Amino acid sequence: MNHVNYQQRLDFVKKLLQERFALKVHNIEPIEYDADCPFEYNNFIYKVQIDCQECQWLHAQSGTSPLNSDTSQIIMRLSNAASGMPDHNRVENEVGMMFLFRRALANRDLGHLVPQVHAWGSAEGGQGWILEEFVQGSQLDRVFETASGDLKQSVLDQMADIVAAMQSFAVPHTITQYGGVSFSPTGDVISGPMTTLSEGPFQTRACLYQTFLTQQLSSADRSPVLQGWRDDGLRARLERFCADELPELALTSENSNKTIVHSDFTMNNVLIDESTGKLVALLDFDWSYIGSAHDEFLRSFCDLGMIPGPQSEGHELDLRQELLSGQSDQFRSKETANALQNWYQVLKSRGSKVPSDLTGMEEISRLHWFINQISPWLLTHPVPLKRRSKVQLGTVRESTRQSILAFLQHTADPSSGVATP
Repeated sequence: MNHVNYQQRLDFVKKLLQERFALKVHNIEPIEYDADCPFEYNNFIYKVQIDCQECQWLHAQSGTSPLNSDTSQIIMRLSNAASGMPDHNRVENEVGMMFLFRRALANRDLGHLVPQVHAWGSAEGGQGWILEEFVQGSQLDRVFETASGDLKQSVLDQMADIVAAMQSFAVPHTITQYGGVSFSPTGDVISGPMTTLSEGPFQTRACLYQTFLTQQLSSADRSPVLQGWRDDGLRARLERFCADELPELALTSENSNKTIVHSDFTMNNVLIDESTGKLVALLDFDWSYIGSAHDEFLRSFCDLGMIPGPQSEGHELDLRQELLSGQSDQFRSKETANALQNWYQVLKSRGSKVPSDLTGMEEISRLHWFINQISPWLLTHPVPLKRRSKVQLGTVRESTRQSILAFLQHTADPSSGVATP
């Protein structure tokens, strides 16, 4: 599916660079591209060899910097509408968030980690594009596992410094709501629609999470297995929860400071210079938005371990309780110790907050987990739906249904002992 219009995309990139910016294009090379990948790419990314000595910049756009005349390589990102994320505000939000991240990281002399944007726009037909700085480096996930202990510790220190800079950054006063960002006519970064939701901005975190939930319900409507949870009366209960109970559950973190959220901060989106052991780039701000520090721990760092869900048992439940309560600096048993142990300790040592420092983290983590249960990927995406039998899908559906019911029962009656967080 990703190979459809392959040559047209190459032609578009070459034509855009030559006609709009008078760049001489020598070569266009796809990055991280597999023509047979069964999943839609969010973006098509190209490394372009250029000669820009006679390039033309018609105007300076918000969030951009000029292209140096000696630049020989650049990155072109093309958004893929087939991924399910509409192009409306998508590119503008990404450029705006990169601008904010660069400012935030500059407070700790790390601003160079966010690639410079040279130009951005949307072509006829809605094809969004970003022309940005090329950074030479290796993807961290391909280096980390075989790295020495000292290098691993250095990498975690550097990642924690990025998190600390994100958490301590005061978003501009022009950003008054949660969600995405846009640029005002005067070039200020302001609140805007959130690209992953195609809605917003949101006055409160409760409104943001209500939209997350309603989006999941819409996704469940499209699933032939879930059928919107309408066949057994559960749908009405979910809608009542969204309208009446969710706002109170989200209230515990409502007064948290607004922060920039990368939302996909993983080693796959970090580049490292293997010769020096220094991180050289933080990439892919496609899902970034204005939220709170809570959100990053629920959406990023998956390769370092995620907070176990509220229905965990045994050692996983121990781990969850200790991560959220902060009752101990060390995990109670060796079985619960994993990459999260060192990661959270490194975060604290570098001045970052961890989940136990964040008011309402337990409630928000439960809510986040629950919302994801409403329309799980295994029961909505065409690929896993085709790979499993009707019986297998029915088993997953019933297990998911029981998890949803347990959460709703616990929310209505916390003393029930069901779905103990």
